[in-house]
Amino acid sequence: MMTSWLDGFDMSKTLKKDPEFKNTPILMLTGIKDKIHIDFQPKEGGPEWYTVDTYMEKPVAPDVLLAEVKKLLAKKE
Repeated sequence: MMTSWLDGFDMSKTLKKDPEFKNTPILMLTGIKDKIHIDFQPKEGGPEWYTVDTYMEKPVAPDVLLAEVKKLLAKKE
């Protein structure tokens, strides 16, 4: 768990602004949705802090996580 629920979004914003990493897909894996009652799913035209490419709520089965990572990497090619 990061120090603050915003830390992951802050890190993803920093990565997306960096020319070296701006095209790197970011998958956010979190378990705080139920605690703060915010849907983090990235949406077209969503808030500025939706800087991740996809979002998954913990717990997630390893095969489901792997499938999502493969999908993100395929988009990058």
